[in-house]
Amino acid sequence: MSYTPTEWKAGDTVTSTKLNKIEQGIQSAASGGAYIIDTIFNDDDDSYTLTQTAAEIFAAAQTNYVITKEQSDDSLYLNTLITASINDDGNYVFLFGTGYTYSANSADEYPKTIDGK
Repeated sequence: MSYTPTEWKAGDTVTSTKLNKIEQGIQSAASGGAYIIDTIFNDDDDSYTLTQTAAEIFAAAQTNYVITKEQSDDSLYLNTLITASINDDGNYVFLFGTGYTYSANSADEYPKTIDGK
């Protein structure tokens, strides 16, 4: 998941370097695939918990696109992992495209949203 998209603007020059970056991103995506994780809503504190451990998610993020899946009665929400990190305190932190940040204090813990989001 090391691919960072180019933010194209009007007037930008298309170069072989930029085109090769796109090609490499496509190749990485094709070889990695998607790793989909279900989410569980916690009524007691309006938070979400992921159904895989922090270590499993962190390992998957090295070679796959990680996506959370949240199903409600009539809707399905898919959110893509943007960053996966381990901070100085050893906590696992996962930021998803919707702004949801999940955290776990150890590798074998199930990450939970911070402050309900």
